[in-house]
Amino acid sequence: MKTLKDMLAEARQVVPEEGPAEVAKRLAAGEKIAVIDVRDPDEFRDGHLEAATNISRGFLEFRVGTAVTEPSTPIVLYCQTGLRSMLAAKALKDLGYPTVINLQGGYQKWVQSGLPTVRDVPLTADQIQRYSRHFLLPQVGDKGQRKLLRSKVLLIGAGGLGSPTALYLAAAGVGPILPLLRPLAGLIFVLVSGTMMNASLGVHPLVFLLIATTLEVSGDAVVRMAIYDHVGPIRIGLFLLGAVLLFGYGSFLNLAPVEFGRVVGLYIATLFVVWQVINFIAFRTSPTIPILVGGALVIAGGAIITFWQPAQ
Repeated sequence: MKTLKDMLAEARQVVPEEGPAEVAKRLAAGEKIAVIDVRDPDEFRDGHLEAATNISRGFLEFRVGTAVTEPSTPIVLYCQTGLRSMLAAKALKDLGYPTVINLQGGYQKWVQSGLPTVRDVPLTADQIQRYSRHFLLPQVGDKGQRKLLRSKVLLIGAGGLGSPTALYLAAAGVGPILPLLRPLAGLIFVLVSGTMMNASLGVHPLVFLLIATTLEVSGDAVVRMAIYDHVGPIRIGLFLLGAVLLFGYGSFLNLAPVEFGRVVGLYIATLFVVWQVINFIAFRTSPTIPILVGGALVIAGGAIITFWQPAQ
């Protein structure tokens, strides 16, 4: 008769283990792995890895297919200390899943390593009713909706585009939304001059638009880097730099020597092109084919708005 020690020893011969740091590195790199928490739901609610799906050990063989649609996808299992998940990983190997990894030390060691966890807050009756349709969407579901509720958004600009955007985010259940009012410099110029774009500096309007859009997109990029890539004094410094760039954007936009309504299409087209360039330089992100196709339509529409003069 096999003992628990024998079963664990047998499982360790076929199931590799990775420490919390290795798994965290995989997740941070964006590797396509399925993380499954095999603890009971009460344990899961008290705290878990953000990427994890909860399937209790007793239901794992029955429900693993809902969490892992492609059997070739690497699977990382964990429990509280790494013992239940080791036996669960052996069961998945026996089912034919080729790459199953046990989180060494389980959730306990993950927490002791100081790695991030999340804790589910029970949804209120009002939230369950409000987001009931979201739960039915496979792309969102209960897990996705809880992630939205935990998220935080810094909304840059609360004007014509920012206001409805904030409304949509709030309706989707996104957590705290902090609006950062961007066009303050432009507002100052409006109050002082009484009109937009009335300066006559002898410079082609396209130069102003290029400078304004570059400052706008660069300011946004700097603020994003501050939020996601830095902490402490560097984050504060980047926030200040972003504020300066966005102030310059408002200034240049309002100094352009033409009526804004006459160049709004050109401005939108210029903004799209500059946005892709700055995005690639700052984040090494290349536009996808749908973005390029949509961008071509944006540029074409901007050219039509700007240069097509209907017969009177």
